Amino acid sequence: MLGIRPTDFELVATADPDLPRVTVRPEVVEDLGAELQLIFAVNAPHPRPELTQAGSAGSSIQDGRLLADDERSLMTARVPLRASFQAGETFELAVDHRRLYFFDRETGRALHLEKAKRPEPINH
Repeated sequence: MLGIRPTDFELVATADPDLPRVTVRPEVVEDLGAELQLIFAVNAPHPRPELTQAGSAGSSIQDGRLLADDERSLMTARVPLRASFQAGETFELAVDHRRLYFFDRETGRALHLEKAKRPEPINH
């Protein structure tokens, strides 16, 4: 399994141009004051429930179905409030690939990569 913290996504306009991009279509856009929280689905199976902490499910702005009913995994990105997004709008985010976390699908335990195998930092 792959883990990415919400703060490890960046707006393409302000991100390092060498960072990989992902196209997202948020189901929920939540204004948190200084930032926006974007919740979007990815084509990956849900992690096993016993391996994750229970979270609260929100309602989809698009069609009234519960996000918990979606068979895909949900991810969250936090971006500065200076951006303006609507639920259902498609756009790109940059992903800091140096900050990815990997977990064993069966046990949920973190997989620790050797430093030699980690990608080299991008020089700014």
